[in-house]
Amino acid sequence: MSVACAKKEKPVNYTLFSGQVTNNTADSVFVFNSDFKQAIAIDSAGSFSDTLRVENGYYSFRIGRESSAIYLEEKYNLSLTIDLEEFDESIVYKGAGAKENNFLAGKYMLEEQAIPSYKDLFLQEEEEFIMAVKTIRDETKKLLTKDNLNPEFVKFQEQEADYAYAGRLSSYEGNHCYYAQKDDFVVSETFLDNQIDFSLDDEDAYKNSANYRQLISSVFNNNISSLMDKKDSSMIGAAKLVVNFLQNQYIKNEVLNNYSNYLLKPTAELDSALIFLKDNVDNQDYILNYDDRYDKMVNLLPGKVSPTFSDYENHAGGTSSLSDFAGKYVYVDVWATWCGPCIAEIPALKKLEGAMHGKNIAFLSISVDRDNAHETWIDMVVEKELGGTQLFAADSWESDFTRAYEIISIPRFLLIDPEGNIVDADAKRPSNPALLEELMELWI
Repeated sequence: MSVACAKKEKPVNYTLFSGQVTNNTADSVFVFNSDFKQAIAIDSAGSFSDTLRVENGYYSFRIGRESSAIYLEEKYNLSLTIDLEEFDESIVYKGAGAKENNFLAGKYMLEEQAIPSYKDLFLQEEEEFIMAVKTIRDETKKLLTKDNLNPEFVKFQEQEADYAYAGRLSSYEGNHCYYAQKDDFVVSETFLDNQIDFSLDDEDAYKNSANYRQLISSVFNNNISSLMDKKDSSMIGAAKLVVNFLQNQYIKNEVLNNYSNYLLKPTAELDSALIFLKDNVDNQDYILNYDDRYDKMVNLLPGKVSPTFSDYENHAGGTSSLSDFAGKYVYVDVWATWCGPCIAEIPALKKLEGAMHGKNIAFLSISVDRDNAHETWIDMVVEKELGGTQLFAADSWESDFTRAYEIISIPRFLLIDPEGNIVDADAKRPSNPALLEELMELWI
């Protein structure tokens, strides 16, 4: 008697991702998330194919400068067709996993059609805004009822739709104030009747949902802003009160770490901010970063010698150095032509310059645009009739000056005294009325 043994099939523990790119100008497709990145070569005919050893979950793919969301699971055999000249509109998937990924593509197009831009959404008046965000949520959930999608995928996407809706409601007041330039705007008493219930302590949601992370961040920011407005509390004082609503330690770590640069500033509260973070965060890597930032901020406290710059291109001709303005107070505006909030400060900056005319103060605007935007900078200075001294930073964000001042976001404003010492390394914006009062006090 003979015995035959069946060959054992190796379990499939990968995803096969392939596709065809029309009007292609790229060398590769990049598939990535925070823990994974893989490049797949595109051949001369626009085809690509490779295996991806990934955990089930959400990723992005990028071709050239465009990107889109993608959902991957082991055993998927997913094929994509796409036209780079009509990137989002042309996405079509086939094969195992196609239904879920065609939903993601359709969801993006639904939101893009309903929201021409982030600014346009939040410029809407209250009732119109509520109707818009409800429609997006409800239409997204309708898409999930089609095509017999994976139940776990549907459950997650339903939560995503709710989190996106809740986050937009939560951030409406602040965004409408900003975009509509209504500093005193507040939502109606019935506005939050439209809000839905959600947990503040869902660790799984925080790890897996960008909309949930944004929602929690918005709640945290709103509470801090409210306390600072109503109680004239400092930022660190408000944070000490608001942190109590974060009961999950992982979420508390992440939220406070994202906020740490706003707390660890070169002010009189620097020491208390470091103590607060160490008391509430138990991630040792984060704590090491706080110590490092603290050491840098100490060098930017009021009275310390200011970092300097030399030979920055002057729009009026030649070059200028910080030392050229010795003997004057210097108010520095660090900006770029692509920065919306920077552009929004221009009218207030012009008004401030007029109010301080004849005083012993120089106004410097330093562009950190890249070299490829140099001509844009030249044209914008003329077009917007920018005043003061207009400079173009050598090496942009990598200049010694911007690095020494720990400038990681713009606009950023600095105030330096006539002896070249720091008055405020994170000065108030021109649109803040308190700035003019502070500057006038320097000459009383």
